Amino acid sequence: NNINFAFPVDGDMLGEKLNAKDIYVSKGSACSNIKLKRSHVLKALGLSDKRCDNSIRITISRFTTQDELDRAADEMIKIVKGMKKGGFIEKIFGK
Repeated sequence: NNINFAFPVDGDMLGEKLNAKDIYVSKGSACSNIKLKRSHVLKALGLSDKRCDNSIRITISRFTTQDELDRAADEMIKIVKGMKKGGFIEKIFGK
């Protein structure tokens, strides 16, 4: 089962930060290993290019626990809040 989320932050950066916390997400199609493009499925659903760019995909299974889902949700909230406050930009560019 796949779940797609779009946040008001760059999806690539969000994905990298989640992956660094052992929460593995993706931007690309579940069945593709070629160069990542905007999801044609999300585009067909009417999402804008920006919303597609700000999206991440999480795959869950019957083996995914409630604790894992709770941890992923908590980390997403913390990371997105931190990125929106500008702390992420300041750390990267030294502003």
